[in-house]
Amino acid sequence: MDKMRSLIFFMVMISSATLEIKDNLTATEGGSITLPDPVVELGFLSYGRTNIAYLKNREIDILEENFRNRLLWNSSTGLLTLTDLQKNDSGIYDIDSKRGNVFLFSYKLSVYVMSSSATLEIKDNLTATEGGSITLPDPVMELGFLLYGRKNIAYFRIRKIDIFEENFRNRLLWNNSTGLLTLTDLQKNDSGIYHIDSKKGNVFLFSYKLSVYECVQQPTVKASAVSADSCTLVCLVEKGDETTLLWYRGEERVNQISSDLSLSLTLHKQDFNSTFKCVAANPAEEKFISVNATVSCGQDNTEEKGFDHGHVGLILISALIILTIASLITWMFVMKKCRGRTQRKTHNRMNFTEVDYV
Repeated sequence: MDKMRSLIFFMVMISSATLEIKDNLTATEGGSITLPDPVVELGFLSYGRTNIAYLKNREIDILEENFRNRLLWNSSTGLLTLTDLQKNDSGIYDIDSKRGNVFLFSYKLSVYVMSSSATLEIKDNLTATEGGSITLPDPVMELGFLLYGRKNIAYFRIRKIDIFEENFRNRLLWNNSTGLLTLTDLQKNDSGIYHIDSKKGNVFLFSYKLSVYECVQQPTVKASAVSADSCTLVCLVEKGDETTLLWYRGEERVNQISSDLSLSLTLHKQDFNSTFKCVAANPAEEKFISVNATVSCGQDNTEEKGFDHGHVGLILISALIILTIASLITWMFVMKKCRGRTQRKTHNRMNFTEVDYV
């Protein structure tokens, strides 16, 4: 082993003291990190100025006990992965590739200890609808993490966001001017507990409960059991994910909330001049339809519909009176005419009897 160490130190001729950092890498305690550049044939990995591994012929010799069982080399891809990260794994790592693709690159690894979220109180309950978006209310201005449950899904640093979970790619946005995080194109399975762990500047750890609901359907209203004195309005919605229905007269709620897909409201004659509103709502949004009772219950056509009730009697009586008057006038006319004929006949008869005989 001593000969091996001597050989290794002899081969590492290039000092990394003046190397520029190619990339700043970040990870969380207990997680893992894969160095981005592969050693395919022969090379070394050093931590600071200590060689910790020698890579050759598809085999890895780990020289530091602290890295045994944690440092993995995929000899097919050439990539090195360090697992079960600890806070003291932070530091400068150098990859020195000696054959094939020859290079010497340095990386700065920062391992962060995530604050425990198991006992955190929920700061805010957030609601949204499918296909919509939600913005978490507290900003990460410099450096921090976003977790979903206990899974680290994003890292924010130097005006850049690294997203670790494929499901959140192209949907999780960070406004590095305001520091606010927005999740777009929401799905129901996005519901859950989110944690923002801000590490610099305004340092905090806040938790939020997000509930994503189906969109509320637009309610419709139909009238039934319509009469001159009453009417029933039925409010309907096609489907509902925790959707409730309720009726309002103006701003006053006039019945109990219903979680069924329909809700009836019976109106009486004194209600016909009022305006009502049926509201369909879930915890994330609401939609409503306004109802004019006079129109919906057909009371603007009461006169036409009333022909079968009180108005028809009035019309019949009026017609009977008119018919009676017309009959009387006709009778009087006939009687007058008959009287005139009688008088003429009498006059002629009188003229006849007055003839003198000589």
